[in-house]
Amino acid sequence: MSNPGDKYIIDGMVVFDPEDKSIYNLLTHKKKKMHATCTRCLILMLENPSRVISQSEFLLFAWPDTHNDVSYNTFYQCILNLRRSFSEIKYEPKLIITVPRKGLCLSSSIDIVKTDTQTQATDSSTQPKNQIQVEQNKELLNTISTMDIDAEDIQTIKKKYKVLMTYVLPAAMTLILVLCILLRRELVHESELYISSFNSDKTNVNSKPQSDCTMEPVTSNKDAVTFNKSD
Repeated sequence: MSNPGDKYIIDGMVVFDPEDKSIYNLLTHKKKKMHATCTRCLILMLENPSRVISQSEFLLFAWPDTHNDVSYNTFYQCILNLRRSFSEIKYEPKLIITVPRKGLCLSSSIDIVKTDTQTQATDSSTQPKNQIQVEQNKELLNTISTMDIDAEDIQTIKKKYKVLMTYVLPAAMTLILVLCILLRRELVHESELYISSFNSDKTNVNSKPQSDCTMEPVTSNKDAVTFNKSD
């Protein structure tokens, strides 16, 4: 079985930490704590991925001291909580398969990688395969890390855009509106000054005295002209 500190990577997405009693989705960054019995049931299935495990075996492993007193309803509730835990971290594939009248098993399409913290003796024929799995898992984690960085960049851009639309853009529009109002007032003021100046000049022109252009009337002096009548 698992050693202290061992972890399981399920389908390259979920990290199961038995010591922490938690599962963590690398893609959604969601973590879920589980009960000790749910943790033991999951360990039993991960250690026997290709085998159907009976209910009695689950009871012996998950409730070693009280398995005789545990009802099947309690066992089914434990498995239900385990399934819900994976749903809560947004892991969609069906992990646990029910085999009627036999027990439970893991889906054959699920890939399980166990990360050992202690050096263990391994058979030379399986060592290259394990090494390949480790390298593939490292590449997968690097890819996921890159995806996380991209996702963080997108979130940062969204936050900046939200701040821009919520605060900066309205402030800029208000400033432009104030400047337009001030410019309009200045234009109106200059226009009023121009009109006032024009009216003042016109008034000054109209108020100037006119030149004396009266002409003396021509007087006719009948006495100045003498007509001599000839006989």
